[in-house]
Formats: sequence, C-alpha cells, structure tokens
Amino acid sequence: MAVWLEKFYVGDVFHADIDFEEKRDIIVERIRLSGFFFDDDMELIEAVESIEEAEDHDEFSYGWDLFYDWCDINRVWVDTISVSA
Repeated sequence: MAVWLEKFYVGDVFHADIDFEEKRDIIVERIRLSGFFFDDDMELIEAVESIEEAEDHDEFSYGWDLFYDWCDINRVWVDTISVSA
C-alpha cells in the first residue's frame, strides 16, 4: 500500500458551480500555495503552467494528467471527490 506524503484537496473546486476559468485559476493557486510546490521542480512547473494556460477542458486535461502523474511519483494524494479536508 502506498504511503502518501501529502494530500491535495480540490473536490470543492471540481464540484463548484463556477466557470471553467475560475476553477482553473483556483486550482493553479492552490498548487502554487501547497507545501509540495517547489520553484525548481521543472516537471511540476511544466504541469502547472499547462493547467494555467489551458483555454478549454481538453487542454486542462493534458496539464492535469501531467500534474496527476507527478503527484503519483512524489506521493501526493489528489482528492477530487471530497468537498472538505
């Protein structure tokens, strides 16, 4: 069983009744403010920039997949279901 070093909750954003751009921007802000975001991790920066620059759901999904893969490797649990931590 995996040992998760961090937990990242965004279920409240995923389920919020707000437009795409606002959801995207809130998610990017939370990632940047998280305890696992470091300015020198180029893979994470690429993923976050892909999310940040997404103009539609397909582009968001590409960046989100990069972010999710980074999280798996770095033992960050991403919770898109729970609406509170």
